[in-house]
Amino acid sequence: MRIKTGSRIYRSDSEKLRIIQEVLSGKLSKDAAQRKYGIKGHSAITNWMRSFGIREPLKGSVYMSKSNKEQENPEDLTARIKELEEALKLAELKSEAYSKMIDIAEEKFSLKIRKKLSTKQSKP
Repeated sequence: MRIKTGSRIYRSDSEKLRIIQEVLSGKLSKDAAQRKYGIKGHSAITNWMRSFGIREPLKGSVYMSKSNKEQENPEDLTARIKELEEALKLAELKSEAYSKMIDIAEEKFSLKIRKKLSTKQSKP
């Protein structure tokens, strides 16, 4: 049920929920729903969703479940974990090597390469 007062249209909760359902089901985008139903506020639908306690899915997120054929094999997952652990070990070794190189360069050339964390930026 819609009640028009001046230039403002008040919609019933059931109508708001129906519009929200169309948007969440993917039948309409928010913009398309605003045009179709003459909703003026650009964030009206989002505000309705908040007032009903409906959380909006993240933008750009696509939720797909894998079929039984596509489920990951436990052996594949174990192999992937080992692969990632090896990559992590290599990254940690590289980090340690870079840190040691900086220590040697600072000592040998009497340079301060590392930035002090407690320094304040100068004001222009």
